[in-house]
Parts: sequence; structure tokens; C-alpha cells
Amino acid sequence: MHPLLFGALIGFVLGTIGYITMTFFIKPFWQYRKLKNKIVSDLIFYQNSIRAQETDETRKEQIKERIKTSKHHAAELSKCYNENLPLWYKLVLDNRGESPIEASSDLMALSNITNYEHAEKRMEKIKQHLKIE
Repeated sequence: MHPLLFGALIGFVLGTIGYITMTFFIKPFWQYRKLKNKIVSDLIFYQNSIRAQETDETRKEQIKERIKTSKHHAAELSKCYNENLPLWYKLVLDNRGESPIEASSDLMALSNITNYEHAEKRMEKIKQHLKIE
């Protein structure tokens, strides 16, 4: 076998393995971590906003916008867990005690809550389900 042909064959095989690994194992893991970080960021903002004694109109609009994004995050989290994550990572999450599906349902419920005390309780549940300190 010619060395150039052999090198091309090895390159093709390694490229294929790398593509499959990246597409089906690493990329879904990164998407889940990125989404989880977005949720944490939004929860921190929302929690700080509802604790503030005085809220101006722009802050109220930001809170409403964050509530809308919690619905979007709930759908994304559910989709990411059910469709994208590989089985081995789902098992790792179960072993850690993380429950993205439970967090997704709590995020959806959070978007419909108007009472701030209930919202704080729901945010604590979300943090527990996602193992956020």
C-alpha cells in the first residue's frame, strides 16, 4: 500500500471517529452545561430582583422578560435531556442526583407564579434539582 494512500485512509478514519465523538458525545454535554449556566444566571437575576424593595419600571420589564425566558429554558432543558444527551451522561446525572426533567417542570411553573414568596420556593426547588449551590 502506498504511504500517501495509507496516510489518507488513517486521516479519514480518525476524522470520522472525531466527528462522531464530537457530535454525539461532547457537543450535547457542552450544550447541557451552557444551558444550565444560563438558567443559573437568570435565577440569580430574578432572585435579586424580587428581593429588592423598590423596583422601577425598567426592572419590572426585565423581570417580565426573564419570566418569559424561563419558559424557553424549560423547553430547551427538556429537549436537551430527552433528545440530545447520551445515555452515559444521563446515568451520570442520575448518579449525581440531578433531575433536569423535574427542573424543567419547575421552571415552567415559575413562569406562571406572581407571588414572590412562592417564586423563591420554586427557585430553591430548581436549584436542588440541578444541584446548584
